[in-house]
Amino acid sequence: MSLAVHLLIDTSGSMNSQIEQASLTAYSLCDALAGVPGINVAATAFPGGQLRNTGRGVDHWATVSPLLKHGQAMHRRFQLFAAGTTPLAQALWWVIQDMVPLSESRKVIFIVTDGVPDSDEEAMAAIREGRNLGLEIYGLGLGTDSVKNLLPGRSVIISNFLELPQKLFWLLGQVLTVTITN
Repeated sequence: MSLAVHLLIDTSGSMNSQIEQASLTAYSLCDALAGVPGINVAATAFPGGQLRNTGRGVDHWATVSPLLKHGQAMHRRFQLFAAGTTPLAQALWWVIQDMVPLSESRKVIFIVTDGVPDSDEEAMAAIREGRNLGLEIYGLGLGTDSVKNLLPGRSVIISNFLELPQKLFWLLGQVLTVTITN
């Protein structure tokens, strides 16, 4: 069985004090998975960063910033920056469009977030559509229960950011155990 894994990382302003740990965790997870035959890994940060429209003096935010694309060779450019809001729905739609055409038999998205999405309703709609398309979506909440409301039974909450690597790898282990036993 082949597996596509996409790590979707919240880099909103509230992640500022924890962004270095998030960068290291994202890199470690992707590096570990990139070496496993049959696993196609990717990572994306959201929001993607500030874009300046100097013609009108208006700043805009890119919805996502791909860190590692599916099929791309592993690299070390995983330095994240925290700013902006939490456009989870829009980021999920982007990841869903990226994953649906992949050839892997299982497709999994891991959302790592410390906040409430800009729109719960839009995030839920994206999650529903992703599931309808055969994607498995899991969440890891960093000091917040909001992800538990979006993904009941498919999320883990941590109270201390230092737990992030352990819990994310544990959650991945749960998904891989299902892969191995099926």
